[in-house]
Amino acid sequence: MTVIPLFVVFALASIWAAFWLIRLAVRYGMNDALRMNRDWFVSQRDRDTSAG
Repeated sequence: MTVIPLFVVFALASIWAAFWLIRLAVRYGMNDALRMNRDWFVSQRDRDTSAG
């Protein structure tokens, strides 16, 4: 059964992402954190699509 390990990985990734957003929000303010996170996602998407 790979369902439980996948769930654990997904849960840990979700917790890490939430912690990252909170840390950015505390450090830069909520608006800057959301803008920076959106820009990061766009850059990751562009990098992934340009890679092939």
